[in-house]
Amino acid sequence: AGIFIKLVLMFLYLFPIPPLDGGRVFSCLVPNKVSMVLSKLETYGLFVMFGLLLLGLLNKLVFIPSLLVLFFIMSFLGIQPAEFIPHLQIILPLNN
Repeated sequence: AGIFIKLVLMFLYLFPIPPLDGGRVFSCLVPNKVSMVLSKLETYGLFVMFGLLLLGLLNKLVFIPSLLVLFFIMSFLGIQPAEFIPHLQIILPLNN
């Protein structure tokens, strides 16, 4: 459960919206002109995150990559996903 929460936070913080860490990395990779526009939009980034959350897009953009990385780590460690899914339902209710 703790690993999944860490993975979700990692993908959330690396999302390329300016107030998050991913937005700061993205602004370093683009030209100065685009970086200046992104710095002006930084104050609205929280509203963008709430909009993504309300539209249900944040779930698809953050939880699905987190689950894929978690299943990759589990297969690397030799843990079967079927053994882990009951523990995962505590955090993220899955449809039967």
